[in-house]
Parts: sequence; structure tokens; C-alpha cells
Amino acid sequence: MTHEFSRKELTVPLDPKKLQVLHMALTFFSEKGYLSTSMQEIAAACGMSKGSLYKLFPSKEELLVQTFDYHQEAMFEQAARQTMAAELRPSERLVERLIVQIDDFLEKRAFISMQFRELPVQESEKLAALLRRNKQRMRQWHYDCLREAYGEPVQPYIWDLVMIYQGILKEYLFIHLQEHAPLSVREVATYLVGRMDAIVHDLLTTSPPPLLQHLALHDDCRPCVPPTKQDVLRALGSAIERATLTVACRDEARQTYELLVQETEAAEPRRFLIRALLSDLAAEPALQLAAEAVRKDWL
Repeated sequence: MTHEFSRKELTVPLDPKKLQVLHMALTFFSEKGYLSTSMQEIAAACGMSKGSLYKLFPSKEELLVQTFDYHQEAMFEQAARQTMAAELRPSERLVERLIVQIDDFLEKRAFISMQFRELPVQESEKLAALLRRNKQRMRQWHYDCLREAYGEPVQPYIWDLVMIYQGILKEYLFIHLQEHAPLSVREVATYLVGRMDAIVHDLLTTSPPPLLQHLALHDDCRPCVPPTKQDVLRALGSAIERATLTVACRDEARQTYELLVQETEAAEPRRFLIRALLSDLAAEPALQLAAEAVRKDWL
């Protein structure tokens, strides 16, 4: 394996062996593809037996799912960490988050394109669900980013704005990759956000009827598979990173979240302790909804 990916790791660390496998799987799946990669190769590259690898990931399919989930969530958290500076205006924060996303896409383009090129989604509902879920997560993240950047006034147009934003970004990335027209990532991000500023101004000035406000979005615009308990728990961790909190409050919330994750992974989770940790997190208004979602799933 020749490519070294930057290590974007989650706030709550995983078991070191599991983390090593997820990074190695990213490299193998990117360079050899999903179908041509064997669990034996990944195990050998990680210095462990195939049996030890199967104890961590029961199948190659499950390893791929967790590799996608981990690295997507790591990108979301990196974008949140890099835009915490209080002096950033909302539009500047949107630019910085877009830069993180584009850089991540360019670095992992082989891995990302592999999902469309060779995943046997017709034969595996689990892999088909993975693609739907990841698409929905990205769409929801763009929703959150645009909502934060432009505020309450754009709410009637928010899904129109998400579609416009994703469409423009997709075409610029296509030009960059397929037509060999290298573009400055910062220039693209700044330009795209500038165009979104103009579109938002026009919508709020002319007030046309929104196209998607009263329309039932296509199935792939909504979660097609109910989120798992782990998805809901990870969403709480992401909410901690995205929320506007003081440094002290964020550090305390991270510590509480780490204890919560450890307790949910215990052989016999203590419900009273989970309840107490969630109550502590829900005391912060910005985390109430995410904490309540975890409470509903775990208690």
C-alpha cells in the first residue's frame, strides 16, 4: 500500500487496534477496491491474525460500513473543530467547513468513487442502506451548515438551498477531477459561498414560493433506514462539537460523552448512570435534542 491518508480521528477515541484497522481498510479499499481486497491482507498489514480481525469486524461488509461511517464522522468533527473561532462570521465559517469537505473529498476520492463503481448494492441490503445513510448524513450536515450560516429567515427555502449548494459543489468537483482543471480549494469555497449569499439575498428580497417546502422529497432525501442506537449516540458526539459552547463547557461535555460511550459499551450498561450522564448533557440547551434522542433509544 502506497498512499498515506491524514489521520482525522474522532474526539472519543476507539480501541487502538480497531482504529488501526479502519485506517488500513481505507487504504486497501482505495487502492485495490472492495472486491479485490481480502480480510487476510488487511489483517497481515495490521500485524494480526485473520481470526483477531474477525473478532473486531465480523465480516468484510461490516468493516466497509464502519470504515465509511468512521471517516465521514471524522470529517464532520474536523470541520466543527476548525470553525470554533468566535471571530468567524457565519459566512466565513461556512467557507472553512466547505474547505474541509473539499480537501477530504480530494484526498479520499478513490475510496468515495469506489462505492459507485463496484459495491454490490443489488446483492446486499446492508451496503445499499450504507449508501443511503451516508448520503442522508451529508445532506443533513449541509442543511445544518446552511441553517447556521443564514439563520431563521431562510427556513422556508432551506431544502431548495441544500439542493442548489450540493449541485454547484458536485459540478465543480467533477470539473476538478474529470476534466483535469485544477482549482484552488479556497477559491472554489469562497466563490461558492459568495454565490449562495447572492441566492439567499434574492430569495429573501423577491420571496418566490419555495419549490420543496410542501413537496415530499424523494426517498433518498430522507433516512431510508432508521438510525441505529450507535448512530444516535454518535450524533450526540457531533452535536457537542458543533454547538456554540465555551471551551470549559465543551471539554466537560466531551468527558461526559466519553463516559457515556464507555457505559453503553459495557456488558451490562447501568441505566441509572446513563440517565445521569444524559441529564448532565441535556442541561446545556444546545445539546437537549440530541441527548433526548439518545435517552429514547437507550432507556
